[in-house]
Amino acid sequence: GYLGGRFWSGHHHPRRGEMPYEYRLCAVVTVLVYALNARSGVAVGVARDKYNVPVPQTKGPPDFERVFRAHSNNAEQYPQFLALMWVFAAFVNANAAGLMGVFWVVMRHLYVSAYHKGERIQTYTIPAYLILSAYSIGIVGVVGWSFIQDFLM
Repeated sequence: GYLGGRFWSGHHHPRRGEMPYEYRLCAVVTVLVYALNARSGVAVGVARDKYNVPVPQTKGPPDFERVFRAHSNNAEQYPQFLALMWVFAAFVNANAAGLMGVFWVVMRHLYVSAYHKGERIQTYTIPAYLILSAYSIGIVGVVGWSFIQDFLM
């Protein structure tokens, strides 16, 4: 079937322990997501000290709560983003997945910065959600087309 041969079809076959070249940008994006999460988590720790909010409390002055919510909101996005990016890379296009991933990370970084300052965040959330939608549509399209080819033609 289409999906079974898609992952390695036409791709460079790596040696053991080597990542196919076209997936390397997705790997870089994964590391950037980790770095963004770490940066955001450290910001929460700094804000706890600055505003005297002990662990495990999540309520405090508005400035603390913005830093805490920015981190929490991002942490809620990481699993679905990473899963969709890697599945899109494997079954649709790894280069497109990586490029959209870089854009997503930039938007989420700007989102965190804006949230910390109490600025408008929709400017950064809407493009990030559009990327998640594009990943989803691409995946559904490939799986649907594969189903049509394998079972209906």
